[in-house]
Amino acid sequence: MKTLLLISQFWIIIAALIALALLFVLTPLLRSQSQRNKIFILLFVPVFSILSLFLYAQWGASEKLIDDVALKQLSVEIAKMAQDPDAPKEEIIEKFDRIEEKIGYSAPALTQLAGVYNQLGLFDKAIKTIAEAIVIQPDVPEYQVQWIYSHSLRDQGHLAPDIRIQAEKLVQKDNTQKELLNLLAIDDYLKGKYPQAIQAWQLLLETDESLTDEKRNALQKAIATAENHFGQKSAANKTQDIVFQVKVTIASDIKQKLDPDDTVFIYVKRSKGSEMPLAVVKKRVSDLPCTVYLDNKQSMMPGNEFTLGMDVLVVAKVSKSGDPLNKVGDSRGISDSIVIKSGLHPVDITINERLG
Repeated sequence: MKTLLLISQFWIIIAALIALALLFVLTPLLRSQSQRNKIFILLFVPVFSILSLFLYAQWGASEKLIDDVALKQLSVEIAKMAQDPDAPKEEIIEKFDRIEEKIGYSAPALTQLAGVYNQLGLFDKAIKTIAEAIVIQPDVPEYQVQWIYSHSLRDQGHLAPDIRIQAEKLVQKDNTQKELLNLLAIDDYLKGKYPQAIQAWQLLLETDESLTDEKRNALQKAIATAENHFGQKSAANKTQDIVFQVKVTIASDIKQKLDPDDTVFIYVKRSKGSEMPLAVVKKRVSDLPCTVYLDNKQSMMPGNEFTLGMDVLVVAKVSKSGDPLNKVGDSRGISDSIVIKSGLHPVDITINERLG
């Protein structure tokens, strides 16, 4: 309501000034005795005033004047607040609310105020204020960019799904939106999408001629960090993909001499060195034949896990005592040496050997 009142007052003042100027210019005709001249003036003045206002509005001069007044008012009010830096936070917010009411008719002024809010860490107020500016001038991309930027600041670099969609649409519409491209890259990085982040930052380095040396160095460091994380993630993923699919059978002559409840250890160990299993699964003789899957989830202890290139053996052993250590009378089957690669390792083992 205050905004409409202020704009109405502005137009009334402009119309009155135009009318006064015309009357002043046409005073000699008005003083003449000709009735025809008087009628012409009475019709010409309001028509010309309305036409002038229409053209004035079309040229945008009135809007610029309003915005200039609001920006100047904002500058003055912030300068006043700077004189009392120790004011309580509640008082500062109250003053900002009053400022916002005064300049609420101007999108540029609201946008500038939103920038001040961001600097002060009042991100929710910045988002609300810039949203009001977008309502006034919805076709200005810079306001939408700042709205997304405020969300990014508030959420520490993360973009909510709906905010990200809006950012992607703006970038597709205008690929010169470098700031948005950087915000999308940061969001990708934080979500572990390192290749996407690297690609966006490299595009910025190649196409953004306005980058300062400091920003260019920061982007190069960000790319290096993302590449490092991507390398670690790739290696970790490959390690997590290592699975041994072990099909275990038992020779009939061996099985006849065993109790159905005897323990069966199925495990992977290094071909040389430590006898400590890397991963193990327990079954019973009554479960055979069976197929089990061994991966790092069955690791016996941290740090003693599958790694790419490791040379291992897969063993299936029956222990009548339930002890995992080899003892006389135990039965076992053992695979050939296997070099670990990423992915699935199918292994067939037959328990056909008795330890003497």
